[in-house]
Amino acid sequence: MMLSATVLFSACGDSDNAKNGSADGGGPPGHQLSQEQVDKMLGDLAYDLSFIGSVGPGDTAALATVLTGAALSDTQNTITSELAQGKYKKRIYEDINARLEVYNYPSAEVFVEFTDKGYYIDPNTQAVLDQPTSERKAYSLSLVQENERWKINGIYLPSTSQ
Repeated sequence: MMLSATVLFSACGDSDNAKNGSADGGGPPGHQLSQEQVDKMLGDLAYDLSFIGSVGPGDTAALATVLTGAALSDTQNTITSELAQGKYKKRIYEDINARLEVYNYPSAEVFVEFTDKGYYIDPNTQAVLDQPTSERKAYSLSLVQENERWKINGIYLPSTSQ
């Protein structure tokens, strides 16, 4: 997953309600997220992050299952660059904490923290090239719903107010 975007999200609107999934999403009248919908969104995000870790260097097209828009193209470009350098990062995220920050129909901003257990491998031999840093990282992710599931649409550095 590309984790070096320069665009910043900043929370806006009624973020306390958004965290609880009850903020008016600005869409059709009465369009709000129930707690069940927020739980599904965060469950889809957990699946998305796990799926990204399962994708191998020869199967980056599979990323379209969980990524869309800029997140998909940026991630595929990052992987293409890595492969040209003779390496591929196994993207592994552990101890994930995520919360809905803003819902603005039809997208949502989710703040996510995780321990980065990713490491580089040689794409041809699968030999490990380095060890995970186990660094704690935080990002804001833009999510959109496609075909009844939430996908990552954008990956951003969080605002300094997080």
